[in-house]
Amino acid sequence: MRELFEQKKEYNKLREINKNLVEKHSRISKEISFMRPTEDDLNQKRRNQRILDDLKMKLVTKDTQLMETEENKSNYNLYIIRMKEENLVISKSIDQLRQTVREYDRLVAKLEKVCNRVNGQRTHIQDEITNFSKDIQSFSDFTSQQLSRYKQMINSTSKAKKMQKQSQ
Repeated sequence: MRELFEQKKEYNKLREINKNLVEKHSRISKEISFMRPTEDDLNQKRRNQRILDDLKMKLVTKDTQLMETEENKSNYNLYIIRMKEENLVISKSIDQLRQTVREYDRLVAKLEKVCNRVNGQRTHIQDEITNFSKDIQSFSDFTSQQLSRYKQMINSTSKAKKMQKQSQ
């Protein structure tokens, strides 16, 4: 009888285990049934896929815009560098032109000094020429007077000699 009790105990245990397993199986089956996609789930999945595709397209568009922006930034940086180089060249040209202007101003100042000196010398020379002309005129007048006197003296000497010859 003991054996019978033992077997009965074992039987009850096995039955309990079986019951638990059946419950567990039914619970898992329910969970699996929840995991199967329904029509709504499939529709939602398609909508989600469309949204995902749209988002991927937007991402590609944004990536393209980002690349264009980077390229524009690079181009602008190159343009700025080129402008700075041109600015440097122009600054050097301006400096050279300023130096040339200073040099020309210095030369003009020298030419003005020379011109003033030459004008002063010309005025002095004209005054000297005027004085020389007056001296020549005075000398000419003096020589004319002397020649007249000399002619008079010669004429008087010649008349005196003639008269002396005639008186002789």
